[in-house]
Amino acid sequence: MQRATTTATRNYHRFVTSLCNNNGILRDRLSLTGVRSASKAVISIRVRSPIHRPTYQRSNRPITIMSANNKDAQQPPANTEGDSPSSTVVVPPGHELVTEGRISMLYPRKENSVFYNPVQVQNRDLSVLMLGMYAERRAERNWTIRKRKEVRRAMLREEEEEEGMEQRPPMKKKEETKEERKARTARFEASLESRVIESRSSVDFAKMARESSGGTSRDGMSVLEALAASGLRSLRYWGEVPGIRTIVVNDLDPVAVEMGRENAIRNGLANELVDDNDDDNRNKGEEEEGANDNRDYVNLARPGGIVLQAGDATHEMYVSRLPPKLPPSQRNPTQLRHQKPQFDVIDLDPYGSAAPFLDAALQAVSDGGLLAITCTDMAALGGSHPETCYGRYGAFPVQRAGYLQELALRILLYHVSIVAGRYGRTIRPVLSVGMAFYCRVFVEVYDDKAGVNDLSLNHGHLFQSVKCSSFHVTPVATNEYVEYQRRQQQAQKEQEQSNGNTDGSKDGDIDNKNDGDKNTEEEGGDKKRRKKKKKDKRPSNVYRNGRAPSNVD
Repeated sequence: MQRATTTATRNYHRFVTSLCNNNGILRDRLSLTGVRSASKAVISIRVRSPIHRPTYQRSNRPITIMSANNKDAQQPPANTEGDSPSSTVVVPPGHELVTEGRISMLYPRKENSVFYNPVQVQNRDLSVLMLGMYAERRAERNWTIRKRKEVRRAMLREEEEEEGMEQRPPMKKKEETKEERKARTARFEASLESRVIESRSSVDFAKMARESSGGTSRDGMSVLEALAASGLRSLRYWGEVPGIRTIVVNDLDPVAVEMGRENAIRNGLANELVDDNDDDNRNKGEEEEGANDNRDYVNLARPGGIVLQAGDATHEMYVSRLPPKLPPSQRNPTQLRHQKPQFDVIDLDPYGSAAPFLDAALQAVSDGGLLAITCTDMAALGGSHPETCYGRYGAFPVQRAGYLQELALRILLYHVSIVAGRYGRTIRPVLSVGMAFYCRVFVEVYDDKAGVNDLSLNHGHLFQSVKCSSFHVTPVATNEYVEYQRRQQQAQKEQEQSNGNTDGSKDGDIDNKNDGDKNTEEEGGDKKRRKKKKKDKRPSNVYRNGRAPSNVD
């Protein structure tokens, strides 16, 4: 939890820095307030009076704004760099051209159609920043996994060579005690970790993430924007975030998908558009249906490029639950024929609550993947409709409290952790933001069954005074026995170190094992009886309502 808090604080400062100019002054009259808690990684950012200034010129190529009926349009400025000629964008009647980041989009002005939402500019800017940081973390994590395997193999070869040079008989398993084996393993892992850390200092992970971009790379990320609308956010991801190999732009409205396709072609991305249904690997697998019993109808990696499709968001995520590390020989017929690989990043930005999509999203994101969630139902999360909030998220907000936005973030994180726990997964909050009328959280999802067992230790009940601003949080459960065991082991370890016996072994352990079989069986029976008796007397592992027994120090 401390690491998550530190990460969230660092991300918060980087986010504030990105909104400042060279003189350290916030752009667009932004007023931000950071709230950090020592126990939870939540950063609440309140943005007041955001001003959107739509631009009509991209940084990499000038654009001329034309009307279809106006031939005397202003000409673009001269291209002094000489990189590429200026391009002209014709704005049809009843449309508007908006440029955000590196992407220019045409939107119709009529009502009840796909529209541009300027209020979400900060949301999209923050999302681009967080995905870029995640691409670096992902590159570092994958490099570390590969490096640890490489160093481990090298160290094992070195040990084998040393044993061969010494020409001594290998030690039998019975001659090595459990404590000696643990100490040897700890020394091996410490040496391995030190070598990996030493190699990490010379690696540029940002460059590694940039090199994994594009449809031809096999190490890039796969991103899903489940509720994409016009696809502006996805196109910005493709143009501004390094390390993306595939991005699926999904929306239920075919008109919105077609608009996204037209805008992608208008921005010079026609060659990047691909069709997921025409995957060569899948067609090849269907043609060779009888050639191999371990055939794979779905390719191990999605086709590289931008995939625009009209479909149901939950259906797309439910059919994308195939773990990427599962070999084809271990897949059942349903997985072989109908399921697709999981996504590295899933972005949920619905109109209202994201609760209906969380169950599918938490199954469709890969181990260590990033899940970005937006909820615009602040009327429920903020306490105006507490009964609605309980029905969606299983928690009641505190009305008229001075921390409504932070409490809304914690309610959302609580519900996400509960849904993830159903599938043996835990979440690590990276950044949580409260802006105006919506919440935005970025969490990393991990396969961690041991963490699910401790999930109740991280949840609590909030009690707010009705006469003052004082409040109290009571944990759902505590685990005092684990802390008691940790203190006992720490005291024993310090005592052993003070006596000069760091490995924890005692003289005569090996000799005692060479006694008669009868004495060994008697000692083993006595140990089992003492262990059972001690287990019966020890306190319960978990105590409800934070109450610890009196016999525990």
